[in-house]
Amino acid sequence: MMVRVLAALSVACVLIIAAVVGLTYAVVEMSKDTSVENNVLVGKDGLQPLSTATLQQTTPLRDLYQASGPSDEAKLQGLTHLTVPFGNGTGIFRIQDVFLVPGQRVRFDTAAEGVSVEVTAEGVTVSGDVTGSSGILLS
Repeated sequence: MMVRVLAALSVACVLIIAAVVGLTYAVVEMSKDTSVENNVLVGKDGLQPLSTATLQQTTPLRDLYQASGPSDEAKLQGLTHLTVPFGNGTGIFRIQDVFLVPGQRVRFDTAAEGVSVEVTAEGVTVSGDVTGSSGILLS
């Protein structure tokens, strides 16, 4: 008789522990305000991207010279960094100033002393003392 009571109490104890763990997991999952979808922090609904600063915008360098009009110029002025491919790696430059000749070229003066990046129909050219030489990187 005592063995049956002890077995029943043991089963009840295991069931109670399982219920507490399950409810704790459910409460934690329901209380989450954010999640990550495709490497983007999104709200609880999974639709609204969230950020603590500004959202990062990625634009191919070869398309930047085609900018025209005030709205495109404002977008160029809003860029803060450029990522430029160099051989097997990339160079990241902080943008100081942008000069646009619509449909022809755009030049980015960078925070690196004497280094600028120019984008034209022919490709992307980095000039200054970055790799020891200047040349077209993309076409």
